This record gives sequence, structure tokens and C-alpha cells, in this order.
Amino acid sequence: MADKAYITPNVLKWARESARMTEETTAAKVSVKVEKIKEWEAGTSQPTIRQAQTLAKAYKRPFAFAPKKLCGGRTVNRSEIPNYAYT
Repeated sequence: MADKAYITPNVLKWARESARMTEETTAAKVSVKVEKIKEWEAGTSQPTIRQAQTLAKAYKRPFAFAPKKLCGGRTVNRSEIPNYAYT
């Protein structure tokens, strides 16, 4: 089984909406069903790391991989993550 990318559902939804993409378009880019996108954004499942990388590319956002092991097993506060703005 592939490693999961533990991304906050709100961040997934924000990234998609800020990229002005529909759930249907996103699903096509990642090669999954629309229901899977909804599950990720609802927090009932998580994308794999590869799927998260594909999402980041589609959304034109940087992909940051920081395993919990590197973060001392804690959840990283949003203020600790740099804000990368694309203009």
C-alpha cells in the first residue's frame, strides 16, 4: 500500500478552489473518481503522496513533504508553513 499524504481536508479544498478547479476537473487530473476527491476534502480518506504531488502540480502549488517523524510527531501549525503566492 502506498504511503498516504496527511493533508488537512480544508487545505485540499482551499487549494482546489483557489486554483478555480471543479471536483470533476480535479478527479480527471489525478485519475480518480469524483467521489474520491469528495472523500479527501471531507477527511474520510487521504490521497497517496504521488496523488498529492499530482494535485500540487495541477493546482500550481508547491508540494512540501514533512513526515511527522521530522516534526516530532506533532501537527504542524499553519503559521509555520511559508505562504507561497503565485502571481
